[in-house]
Amino acid sequence: MKKIYLDNASTTNVSKAIIAKIKPLLDLQFGNPSSKHFLGIEAKKEVDSARKTLAEEIGVKPYEIIFTSSGTEANALAILGVARASGKKRIIISSIEHSSVYENAKLLEKEGFEVIEIPFLEKKGLDLEFLKKNIDNKTALVSVVHVNSDVGIVNDIRKIAKICNDKKVPFHADALQSFGKMKIQAKNIGIDLLSASGHKIGGPKGSAFLYVREGINIEPIFSGGKQEKGLFSGTQNVPSIVGFAEALKEYRRVDWKNIGRVRDFAEIELEKIGAKITCKNIDRGQTHIHVCFPGIDSEQLVNYLSTKGIYVSTGSACDSNKEDSRVLDKIGVEKSLQRGALRITLGKSTKKSDLTYLIVSVKNYLNRFKKRN
Repeated sequence: MKKIYLDNASTTNVSKAIIAKIKPLLDLQFGNPSSKHFLGIEAKKEVDSARKTLAEEIGVKPYEIIFTSSGTEANALAILGVARASGKKRIIISSIEHSSVYENAKLLEKEGFEVIEIPFLEKKGLDLEFLKKNIDNKTALVSVVHVNSDVGIVNDIRKIAKICNDKKVPFHADALQSFGKMKIQAKNIGIDLLSASGHKIGGPKGSAFLYVREGINIEPIFSGGKQEKGLFSGTQNVPSIVGFAEALKEYRRVDWKNIGRVRDFAEIELEKIGAKITCKNIDRGQTHIHVCFPGIDSEQLVNYLSTKGIYVSTGSACDSNKEDSRVLDKIGVEKSLQRGALRITLGKSTKKSDLTYLIVSVKNYLNRFKKRN
């Protein structure tokens, strides 16, 4: 059976070239980077080289890259680490954040912090005038996702950074969905902290990083060893870190504009068979398609497509067990439509023919559904 993977916002496949690259690090070159013997020194060289590659991608210094084990941990370190170290009691997030930001903000709320959410305006995006009115010298941190994982909404991090810089408030950008696919120069933009994850761009699971601009006051969120400047203790996952950097090199060669054209083609065809494009007139990442089918149970549709070798989702994997979507509520998607929500996310190898097969399969399902009803 033909297999078409269209859930790349959730995770991505690791290429054979990267597997070959990291295999020796699991076998012969298995040293701990903190060890002072030959194997440890060689492992540290690999980590340092990967750190340099990843730092160059966003225009920062290698020592400003803190490796973590996941994007969730990178976001948690940014939110909790900066807020708790600040001595201030207010943080601002957007209303369309991933759960790894939203839930940690709610944790701070239990600790006595005030959490303010920037509203989403229909057909306009985040209300940056609201941000300007609410940011002040009592604000510990502003955290805004670059590309929303559910719908693909692209937030203007340059404008947000300018607002934060003017008020001298640290700005954290969750770039888990955009790193490696969109050009981000953190220092030029004015970003103080940025999260990225390896398995979102073809690297192995178990590697991510938080960029922390030199001079930012931040504390660790758990205790242990002194790895990663004392901010994230534990033996570094050398194979995954090296795989992350190698995956970035592969992603640099991808024609993302062409992926965007494939996405646009698919949206036009999906509309023809009754799909409603979510946030159609808002800037969205070229890899994301989010649609709603009126009167359809999207979980049943996902299961049907899976039997055809097509793999899509109903939304973020981290929120897959929730009946209601917090983000869809915030952007104004009607409850009656949310039940038929489908997230299709393209990868570096997605072809027009893949989307054509998807559309034909969805159309067949809809025809069968109509006959049953």
